[in-house]
Amino acid sequence: MPAALAENSQVICEVWANNLEEEMRKIREIVLCYSYIAMVNVLFSISVGIGVFY
Repeated sequence: MPAALAENSQVICEVWANNLEEEMRKIREIVLCYSYIAMVNVLFSISVGIGVFY
């Protein structure tokens, strides 16, 4: 059983292109058992400054 299906568990999963289908399968299973689920989308970016900053 996936950890997210265990009672009172909180799991943070890293989802990348190579494991996207597996994680989506887990989500499809979880929504059948729970009324609410939470997902957070964090997009990291790199800011590059042009010029001189003081």
